[in-house]
Amino acid sequence: MPQDQGMSPVPGDVERRFAAFAARARQQYGAVVRDTTTESESYRLPMLTVGGFSVLAVDVLVVEVAAAHGMPHRRWELDLDEAGFEEAWGLLVDHLATERLGPGRLDAFVARVVALVGATGDVAVATVQPEFDRVVTVVPHRSGALPFEVLVIRDASVVVTGDRFGWWDLGGEIGDDGLTDALAVVTQFVVHGGSVRSTWRTCELLDPSGAVVGGPYRDGTHRLRPTRLHFRPYATGPGVAGRDS
Repeated sequence: MPQDQGMSPVPGDVERRFAAFAARARQQYGAVVRDTTTESESYRLPMLTVGGFSVLAVDVLVVEVAAAHGMPHRRWELDLDEAGFEEAWGLLVDHLATERLGPGRLDAFVARVVALVGATGDVAVATVQPEFDRVVTVVPHRSGALPFEVLVIRDASVVVTGDRFGWWDLGGEIGDDGLTDALAVVTQFVVHGGSVRSTWRTCELLDPSGAVVGGPYRDGTHRLRPTRLHFRPYATGPGVAGRDS
C-alpha cells in the first residue's frame, strides 16, 4: 500500500529523537542550523545541516561532512537509537570546534565560540546592536574565569572587550584576520586561562606560565600603574586564581 503524501518512512520514536537533536542544535548554535528535511510525493526524511555538516534519518542515521579546506568528504552510518544520536552530537560539536563552516565565516565563528564554552558558561548572541553585525556575550559559571564580549563588524574587524581588561581592536587592517585573532583570544580565556598584563594604555595576553600569547592591544584606558589580571579557564580543574595585582 503506498504511503500518504508527506508521510515519514522512519518510526515515530526516531522522529522524536531527531526533533530533540534538532532542537538541541538550534539552541546551541542558532542561525547556522538549517532544517533541510527532504520531501517527495510520497515521503519525507528528517534532515538538518550546519554548514557542510548534515544529519539525515533513513534506515540508519547518516552523518556527512562535505569536502572542504583540503579535507576529504566524510560519512558515518550510525544506529537510530539514543547512542547513535549522541555519537552524531559528538561529531557535530567536534566539527564546529575545528572547521570553518558556511553559510558564512561570521556564523561559523559564533558557532565555534558556543562550542568552546559549551556547558561551562552562558552565551548570548545579539544581531540588533547598531554598528555591529554580531555581539557575543559570554559569562562563565566558574569563579575566577573571565566574562567578555566579542563585537564583530563584518568578518575582519572585531572587538574583544570586558569590564576588567578594556577594549581590544583586532583585525581591520589589510591582511589581518580579526576573526582568527579573536578566536585565539577566546580560546585563551575559555580553555587555557592565563593573565592580562596592562600598562598605561596597552594590554598583553599571557598564558598560565607567563609567556605572551597576544598583544600588545591598545584599549584607550588610562592607568596610573601597571596591573596584572589573572583568570582561570572555564572548565573546572587546576587553574590560576582570579585576582588583580
